[in-house]
Amino acid sequence: MSLFYFILKTGQEKIPDREGLEFPDQETARAHAEIVARELMRNRELKTRTWRIEVRDEDLQPCFELLFAAEDNTTITHLSNEQRHTVEMVSASTARLFDAFDQVKTSISDVRETLARADNLMRQLRAQQSLRGRS
Repeated sequence: MSLFYFILKTGQEKIPDREGLEFPDQETARAHAEIVARELMRNRELKTRTWRIEVRDEDLQPCFELLFAAEDNTTITHLSNEQRHTVEMVSASTARLFDAFDQVKTSISDVRETLARADNLMRQLRAQQSLRGRS
């Protein structure tokens, strides 16, 4: 049995799985993720199409990611294969856009921390220079 972690990505947040679940293989873990996705989508398919479940192994290495739109067997079944594919592609693109926004937010936060440290170092240097100038 292998340990798998399931991370829910809603676009607004990532909800980590801190305990994980044991399954014999990735295929069984995928089947579980599909069931969870369908359950979370029930009666709110439109709102959750861009949601994803990322599955990671016991070393926290990504195994696969399951897009909820690909599991929508209720609201898009009447569409042609081409239309369903388009819905999935738009949902996947929107999900990637959410990821990009998240990465930008993280980068901005990192830059702010770096600038704050640089400002602090500059204050320390000025204080040292000021003390040396008095001596």
